[in-house]
Amino acid sequence: MSERRKTASRQSNTPALIVANNLDFPVRYAAWFTSRGVKAAKTAANDAQFHVVTIETAEAQELAARLTEGSIESGSLQLAQIDEALAHELDTLILAAQTIEAEAAATQMTQATPEGGDSSASEAAPAEAVLDAWEALKPGMLVLAADLDRQGKPEAWYEAQIMSLEGPEIRLLWRDFPREGLLLRTRRHIAILPPANN
Repeated sequence: MSERRKTASRQSNTPALIVANNLDFPVRYAAWFTSRGVKAAKTAANDAQFHVVTIETAEAQELAARLTEGSIESGSLQLAQIDEALAHELDTLILAAQTIEAEAAATQMTQATPEGGDSSASEAAPAEAVLDAWEALKPGMLVLAADLDRQGKPEAWYEAQIMSLEGPEIRLLWRDFPREGLLLRTRRHIAILPPANN
């Protein structure tokens, strides 16, 4: 086999992408995919609203080495269950990637805004108000948080107290059931209460 073919073979079997289910799922699943399966894996992950991390750092490579290779069957991702310790490391990697993406998106938006102002500012006011409400979230505040079933779908909503904010993820305690311990939720499973409640 030629050196070029050997190199291509190694690259085709090398982890290029990690896919993981949402951080607020009670059971965590993850797997890696080679460069050949990246496009299909990204499409399936997007449909399932799962997290995707491109393997570009030594940290991501080391973590991928401890995961199994995933597959796609009938358009559905086949991932392997991972333990809590590995899930925590993966969550840290996902949050770091999301922070970088958010900063890049914010930079692009800033560069795209004309210096003279925007004539559609009045139309954007409601959206800005919603963004301001999210920006105002801080530890100690009460919000509504979804109680999720085994598939990660909301079963009910209860009041919870924010303990910390970690990028797009929020750590909370149930207001009436604090002994159940900390829970992690994304913004799509949080509802903001009126100011009078805080």
